[in-house]
Amino acid sequence: MIQLIFIGTGAHGAPLLKALAKDPRFNIALVLTAEDKPAGRKMDLHPSPIKQVAQALGLPLYETDSINSEASLAVLKAAQPDMICLISYGHILKTPLLTLAPYGAINVHLSLLPAYRGASCYQQALLNGDTETGITVMKMVEAMDAGPIAHQHRLAIDNEDNAITLHDKLADLSAHNVPNDLVAIAKGTLAFIPQDESKASYCGKIHKSSGQIIWSEPATTLHNQVRAYAGWPGSFAFWNEKRLKVLKTSTREVVDNNPRLLGHVIKQEDSIVVQTGAGLLELLEVQIEGKNPQLIQQFVNGYKDFVGSTLS
Repeated sequence: MIQLIFIGTGAHGAPLLKALAKDPRFNIALVLTAEDKPAGRKMDLHPSPIKQVAQALGLPLYETDSINSEASLAVLKAAQPDMICLISYGHILKTPLLTLAPYGAINVHLSLLPAYRGASCYQQALLNGDTETGITVMKMVEAMDAGPIAHQHRLAIDNEDNAITLHDKLADLSAHNVPNDLVAIAKGTLAFIPQDESKASYCGKIHKSSGQIIWSEPATTLHNQVRAYAGWPGSFAFWNEKRLKVLKTSTREVVDNNPRLLGHVIKQEDSIVVQTGAGLLELLEVQIEGKNPQLIQQFVNGYKDFVGSTLS
């Protein structure tokens, strides 16, 4: 049985933690996660998804925002791990932690490395219009997502996928495959292969302002943005001085050679489209500030002056 320390914060890792906790090949000696963070209008403290799973399963739990501190190192040493497994934690481990467990510190990264090192990996795949992504199981080093690779599991990106659906698919992919990979690493039947640094690419953190729609961009680019930022931060424009969230757009780029103002809303047959820097983007679902989400035809029926207006 492998004595395992599990490190994570984001919801990506919740299905994997549940799978490892149920797997008789592992004993979860400790779960490490970030401290509770304020959220919501009242800024109440909220536990991380990993903390919620650990508490529900009765697993030993340690919360810290200083994982490389002497205090954290002492707690992790006391757990006497054979292996450390990390997913969606957001901090680089230093050498004392990386060398703590005999089988090493293993990271589960939500991209096919060396592509998309960093925090917004699957969102970047959607932004770029990729048709494939996956997870990488790798040994951690003191550099962001740069360690040698043990195994990769590939996943097709469907045309209808957005950040929400792709997040869930990647989380499930991890839960179904990573336990076997960790056992193979412990047995020495998976070899670690160095990454090709010449093919490395990076993606940064997403900010609330990242979702603002710039209508001078091509329709395809904006469609991919809507997919990539579904959930949070969302994609948005402004209409009648109110924020208009664009929740879903067509995968079909409508081409029109009649020049109009950028952001101009047009009714074309049964579709509502917007003039972009290259082509017309079809709106399928929107949400005006203070209201519930609506299919575009419902929205237009309620706001007769929307067609013919210009979104800023």
